[in-house]
Amino acid sequence: MTLELPAGENHHDQYGRLIRYVTTTTGVDLGLLQLQAGHAVARYDSTDGYPAHPREADYHAAQLASLSPDGTVTTVTCEAAAAAPPPAPTDRWWEQYSSCTKLKKNTVGHPTGPFNHNDPTQTEPYDWFAN
Repeated sequence: MTLELPAGENHHDQYGRLIRYVTTTTGVDLGLLQLQAGHAVARYDSTDGYPAHPREADYHAAQLASLSPDGTVTTVTCEAAAAAPPPAPTDRWWEQYSSCTKLKKNTVGHPTGPFNHNDPTQTEPYDWFAN
């Protein structure tokens, strides 16, 4: 890893934290990688009152996450989860019943049959109880 401070840049931010580009030995810019993954926002540049830096435009262009009014980062994953509908049920609920008799006695609202093998939505439970 290398830590790089471009000429004319501040060594520390207003909280005393070291400001550097972090690049792996293979040339990957870890800051840019975090922005592209949606885990960070571009900060501590000319938009925040610091000197402009050479990668500022690229960092802002790559940014996917957003900054909430209270200053916290809302990642792309969190935004997508909030906007996405809940996933369709994929559980094979019928497999918890070892027989049709037990299924017919269920108290949780599962269908009790009879199931139709020709109905694509009922083929799997039909096969489970038929075999």
